[in-house]
Amino acid sequence: MSPSDPTFMSSAGMFSASEATLKTEQHIRIPERLHVVVALAQLLERMANRVESIGAAQYQSIVRHLADELGRAEPDESLEAILAAFPATAEVYENVRYEQAGLCRSPLELSLSTELEARSVIQRIQGRGRNGTPART
Repeated sequence: MSPSDPTFMSSAGMFSASEATLKTEQHIRIPERLHVVVALAQLLERMANRVESIGAAQYQSIVRHLADELGRAEPDESLEAILAAFPATAEVYENVRYEQAGLCRSPLELSLSTELEARSVIQRIQGRGRNGTPART
């Protein structure tokens, strides 16, 4: 990595544009086609963790550009590494790919508890009559 080489840091590791490697517990080559995704992911993380406010238009522009890039990206090991390193980007990816995968990146426990809570509410509602009183059986 040269001194002029831009380096992107995340909670999970470091990305070097010239090396095209995401450094975590293992080294994974990031294909050139995903360099823009990594740059936008890093920018989005910085914006999401920023204390001072940023303009909505700027934030929307970054998210829109990232969503476009993620919509074209083929799922593979490199993309999975990026999504693991950048949580905000993983959320955007989940929304972009919702038709195909649903909430595939959400923790299973959270998804299950949400489903069970929804079932409970539906059962309570079904147990009531039209005027809100318990239904007669």
